Amino acid sequence: MRGRGERGPLASVALHAGLLTAALAAVFPPFWLLVTSFKPKTETFTTSLVQNFTLENYTHVLGETYFLTWFWNSVVVVVMTTLLGVFISATTGYAVSRFRFPGMRPLMWTLLITQMFPMAILIVPLYNLMAQLGLLNQPVGLIITYLTIAVPFCAWMMKGFFDTIPVSIDESGRVDGLNPFGTFWRLILPLAKPGLAVTGFYSFVTAWAEVAYASAFMTGEENLTLMRRPADLRQPVRRRLGLDDRRRGDHRRPGRDRLRHRPAAPRRRTDLRRRQVLTRRPPVRHLASPHSRHQG
Repeated sequence: MRGRGERGPLASVALHAGLLTAALAAVFPPFWLLVTSFKPKTETFTTSLVQNFTLENYTHVLGETYFLTWFWNSVVVVVMTTLLGVFISATTGYAVSRFRFPGMRPLMWTLLITQMFPMAILIVPLYNLMAQLGLLNQPVGLIITYLTIAVPFCAWMMKGFFDTIPVSIDESGRVDGLNPFGTFWRLILPLAKPGLAVTGFYSFVTAWAEVAYASAFMTGEENLTLMRRPADLRQPVRRRLGLDDRRRGDHRRPGRDRLRHRPAAPRRRTDLRRRQVLTRRPPVRHLASPHSRHQG
């Protein structure tokens, strides 16, 4: 007889088969991305493995684009967002969990209500604020923007972790002569490592995978992040900057200016006939006057 809580052979096989299937489904996309990176462009959409091994894609990305600059900008923004987000969230959660001060409930409600608004609504106010502070197109402005997303949620999460730690530990630290910050740093924070790990992971993902704010606040090739990289990454830098067009004698700016010089589409015959009918004047009939009739 099996004990209570023990799984049978079929249940164990089904469980391991499900876990193996989920693991393969999670690993297959990165694996296939790695395999495709070693294929030439003509074999990009083929389902076979690497037949003609090449490093042309890596040479293009590392040599003809600003990939390394974008990667470094992303690393700086992500690391600073993670460190500041964990510190601010931990201190805020500890203060709300242990102390009672005026404005505590409005503060927590404010942090909660900010999570109710979609990201698209906050872009314009934050853009105007960053413009007034001179932080547009600056990594500092992007870091502050990401903190407005990560800190409210992480502060609530850290408050829940600190609520599970007994208050007697704080009291014993104060008896030993520790101030409130010393109690938080030496006693409480080591006990909240799982919460810190989750908070750091959430802050990291928030800064690494965000696209909307990076697209609105960052411009210029040297200031972009990996998430804000141009859509035409596969094209060389000279072509994206319009240098090849200038060499051919085309001095117009690429993009919208070319749309302005696009030739107009030919008009349809039906439109021309309709216009002729509308603009055609009826023939003028000369009516005889009563005097001429009397004379006749």
